[in-house]
This record gives sequence, C-alpha cells and structure tokens, in this order.
Amino acid sequence: PQRVVALNASNVDLYYAAGGTLVGRPLSDALAPELAEKVKAIPVVGSPPNPNVEQIIALKPDLVIGADTPFHHNLIPILEKAKIPILIQRLDNYQQIVDTLILFGKLTGQTQQAADVVAAIESQLQAAINKHKDKPAPKVLIIWGSSESFNMATPNSFVGDLVRRLGAVNVATGQDAMSGNTN
Repeated sequence: PQRVVALNASNVDLYYAAGGTLVGRPLSDALAPELAEKVKAIPVVGSPPNPNVEQIIALKPDLVIGADTPFHHNLIPILEKAKIPILIQRLDNYQQIVDTLILFGKLTGQTQQAADVVAAIESQLQAAINKHKDKPAPKVLIIWGSSESFNMATPNSFVGDLVRRLGAVNVATGQDAMSGNTN
C-alpha cells in the first residue's frame, strides 16, 4: 500500500517503526514527542474512538489500519462499500506487537528495518530479564485512570503480558472475572 491511514496511536508508532509513512492519522496525545513531530503535518482523521469516515475516504487510502475495537469494526462495511481495505490489528500482548511489526515491514517493503526493530526490542527485553533473574519476583499492580474510572493491567493486556514476561507477579491476576475488564 502507498496511501495508508492509521486510526490509533499504537499503529502509527508501529507503522513508522517498520519504515512506513501515512497519509492520515488519529488525533492523539499518546505519541512519543519525536514521532508526534514527524507526523504533525499529516491530516487528522478524527480521534481513535471517533474516526471521521468522510475524511478517511477523502484521503483515498489504499489501506486503513485500525485496532480491534467496536469503533473500528463499525467502519468495515462503510469502507468495504468504498472499496477501501481495512486491517484490524489486535495489540493485546507482546507477541502481537512483534507480529505486527513484521507484517508492517512486509507492507512497507522494509522487512530488514522491521526485523532490526524487533531484534532491538527482543534484546532490551532479554537484558531486563537477565538483570533481575536472580532476584525475588516483585509483586506489582499497574493502575491507570482518572477520577471517573480506573483500569488494571490484567494478564490479558499488553502491560500485563510484559509483567509476566519480566518475571513479576501481577496481583491483578484473577481480577478479570470480577471487573470484566481486560485493560
């Protein structure tokens, strides 16, 4: 694809890491400052939970990349009618991030760049594991939110998966059934 629109910050980050560029991006404060600077001139197509279909179609993309959320699944029939393919990505754990980088490397024609990014991430993860492997496993609880609500990083989340891979004990394990939340 030559004209790609990403609908969420994680896919922007991963697509650029794999050597890609975009013609449309989400309104998001979740990008690293250097990436935000790099993409600031790219047209915004709405926020991740509220993409603007008219703006997306006007950009004439040959691929739209979204997240596995109801907001992005709702776009599938509309974009199919406009003959615009949409790729819905699950980014719920470490392996899905690695797999997505490899896929994006193929889509961008930059397979070596994507492989180099994956190798750097793998190296950093292994270094962190090695640094703490002989120490007792810490118990952690990762919470984020606002005054209206909060979320915990359960084992079914990306952060929860990293906690497990790093050898820590996630005290939110078993909380999925109680809260119904996998963030």
